[in-house]
Amino acid sequence: MKVKNIFMFLIVMLLTGLYGCVPYLSKSPDGIQIVDNVRIFKNCKFKGTVKGSASAGLTKARKVEIALNEIKSKAALLGADTVLIVSKESMFEKTAITGRAYNCPPRLMIRSFF
Repeated sequence: MKVKNIFMFLIVMLLTGLYGCVPYLSKSPDGIQIVDNVRIFKNCKFKGTVKGSASAGLTKARKVEIALNEIKSKAALLGADTVLIVSKESMFEKTAITGRAYNCPPRLMIRSFF
């Protein structure tokens, strides 16, 4: 009986710990576009600068993907729908990407950068 209680306690603690690791976003980053064409922004409203990064232990492609997802999430929280990438640094330990978040008119069709 005591072993069963300990086992149940460990399962509850494990699930609680895993749930605590899940980030909560109030807005979805799915509709955020990443672009490299600065000319399209004359009719867009600047919302802010966004930064994303990923640490060592991952492949370079995976670090870039994580950093871009972080940028998209931050842009969504600002109410932006488009991000212009302004810098990208990739070293062995870390990848860091900086962008400028904008809210653009819906009629604007944009070629995606990534």
